[in-house]
Amino acid sequence: MIEPRNRRPALRLAASARPWIALAAIAVAASASAQTDSAATAPAGSYTYDIPLFRDETAFTNPTNTWTYFFEVRPGVRLLPGAFVELFYNSSTTLIKGQGSLTVLVNNVPIASRKLADGTTGPWKVTIPVERFKMGFNELRIVSRQRSLDGPCQDLDNLANWVRFGKQSRLRLVREDRATFPLAAYPFPYLDNLEPNPVRAAWQLPAQATDRQISEVLEMASDWGRKETVRPLSFRVGTAGGGPIVQVGNAPEWRQPEMSNLAEGDGFLKN
Repeated sequence: MIEPRNRRPALRLAASARPWIALAAIAVAASASAQTDSAATAPAGSYTYDIPLFRDETAFTNPTNTWTYFFEVRPGVRLLPGAFVELFYNSSTTLIKGQGSLTVLVNNVPIASRKLADGTTGPWKVTIPVERFKMGFNELRIVSRQRSLDGPCQDLDNLANWVRFGKQSRLRLVREDRATFPLAAYPFPYLDNLEPNPVRAAWQLPAQATDRQISEVLEMASDWGRKETVRPLSFRVGTAGGGPIVQVGNAPEWRQPEMSNLAEGDGFLKN
């Protein structure tokens, strides 16, 4: 059983003639740089994500439009109240009053709707109850209904029938910020798919790394890549420590994980 007690963000994987794996506390990075700027104002004990919804300005131009964003809540992530969607948008002055609307849905459940009329603008902030989220994949949908011309099929090729969303539109999620996380959550928080750059730790090798240790790093990179298939991952690998790190190997200059010299917050497995 691993029972880390502090926030020392390090993890060690080692291989030798007698294979063993030593794990320091699986913890959230203590440095402020690991958080987004908005997280500086997050309540104590919480961690905030601000997730961009659009890469560029995006326009809805059909009579009915649906846009979907998928995200995954993985083991180790416990979402807290405080989530919302904030949509920055404006609309054509040709939209017919009373015949347009915007709706936000989470996991196929409508959360909020508002009317669209000529020249309607945002921002529009929609609070999402935490119970609407689930472990695994979640779906956020934005649906619009909009008309600029009367009569059937008149708006199918009407470029004046538009609602345009700004790229500053965002999804905010708030999770519990724990001092430590269960071993079952690995590779979280070292790999966090809700971050813009999912890799949250550097990998450290001994100064005289063996072929086997280098091979282990490549195998770990492949494993993490299978867990994050949407975005390319950027890894930092070196022989120097600092910040959240994953140590691969067993260098003499590293503190050896034995029961008699464990620092507070460390634990290890050995077989």
